[in-house]
Amino acid sequence: MSLPEAETRLEQHLTDRYANTDWRPALKAVMDAEGDIATALETVDTLAATASQQTGLKIRIPARPKIPTQPPTIEELLDPIEEREIGDHDYKFPGGDNEIVEEVQ
Repeated sequence: MSLPEAETRLEQHLTDRYANTDWRPALKAVMDAEGDIATALETVDTLAATASQQTGLKIRIPARPKIPTQPPTIEELLDPIEEREIGDHDYKFPGGDNEIVEEVQ
């Protein structure tokens, strides 16, 4: 593959993310090793190692949620408000919720 063909294929693949200045050193190194398989493989390994260390990725760590300053009380842990409420649900029981509540009490 010729250098102009390699550049064209890279441009087609990367579209607007292709920057000639970013790819020039890699393409030159591979073209300089043309015909020498050992040198070409060594060059590709070197380029791969360099690329893997310079990804350009930005890692964003979201802010930690605020941790309550007061731990919940034993009562709050054992009898949460959410479990005290009897709301509407999709399930129907014979006799309704009241019969179940009476049985549990």
